[in-house]
Amino acid sequence: MKKFFLASFTSTVSWLAFAGTVHAQADSVTYHPAAPAADLSAMLSNALNVTLGMLGVIALLAFIWAGFTWMTSGGDAGKITKAKKTMIWAVAGLVIIFASYSILVLVFNAFGYPTPGASAR
Repeated sequence: MKKFFLASFTSTVSWLAFAGTVHAQADSVTYHPAAPAADLSAMLSNALNVTLGMLGVIALLAFIWAGFTWMTSGGDAGKITKAKKTMIWAVAGLVIIFASYSILVLVFNAFGYPTPGASAR
């Protein structure tokens, strides 16, 4: 475990040490404020994109955790069963996320609002 933390720390420090410079005080820097959301439907669409994206990340992390648990179970049947159940629920979560996105696209298109995931330009 110490080797993992040492490798993580070393890679992070080397990544920060060799990061490129930022010319924040250069004369050629221009400020472009983010365009405000056109209306409530665009804001709702963006919020749904963020929410579904975060849920997808959580499902992916659950799947990775289940794989890690399975690989480190050492042949313990209880841990393997728990890892399999976690994988099944993670896949079920992904199916629900994709289905909800499909339903949202259908509803948004039916009412003529911008589709979640599409750029509002």
